[in-house]
Amino acid sequence: MRKCLTLVLATAMGMALHAQKNLHQIGVHFAVSNLTNINALQSANNPITGIFQVSPGIDYHHYLCDRVALFTALDFTVFKEKYQNDQLRWPSEFDGMGGWVPDSKLPHQAEINISYYFLDWQVGAKWILAEQRFGYFIMPYLESNFFIDRQFQTKYIYDDGHAESASSSKDTENSNTFRKVNLSVGLGVGLDYHLAPCLSLYFMPQIEYMLFNAIENEQGRFLNYGARLGLWYDF
Repeated sequence: MRKCLTLVLATAMGMALHAQKNLHQIGVHFAVSNLTNINALQSANNPITGIFQVSPGIDYHHYLCDRVALFTALDFTVFKEKYQNDQLRWPSEFDGMGGWVPDSKLPHQAEINISYYFLDWQVGAKWILAEQRFGYFIMPYLESNFFIDRQFQTKYIYDDGHAESASSSKDTENSNTFRKVNLSVGLGVGLDYHLAPCLSLYFMPQIEYMLFNAIENEQGRFLNYGARLGLWYDF
């Protein structure tokens, strides 16, 4: 009888300690994502192409029970997009009568690369759908997007094929109108693999939608899609 009672007490204490160890979770991750300006006007002469970028981040999870946790994350996010203009025209090339006289000394093509820098703060919940060696989960969240900077790099292409580049380290033209703080909603669905009792590797495809225009009084909201790869440590 004593042995049975001792075994029951030891099992209960072990379960309690196990629950305590899994109450908190911290992690580091890298997100590979692409940006789409869903409201931007595109034409055959000015196509817009998003460029995949890698962004680092950290996250913390607090478990309310075995399958539900609240989480917060902080990411340094970089988005890049490229505009192609194959019909670049200059005011000095117009003759004042509606005609256009090309000047071979001026470029008539341009590639414009724009980099956006954000500090993103996420708050949301994690629901664990299955918990074994492989676990499956879903993570809806709300994200605050703090705008840091927007940089331009332009490559001008001349008719003879040679090119010249120009860049600006600051968004001097529209920095005052770019929304400093924005909100996005996001959803991630992923799986994790338990490398050890307290260590997990996870992979999560995710999508985010910006709720307000990036530039005030202009159409332009960002849709961000990609995937996150990281490690979680339970304690």
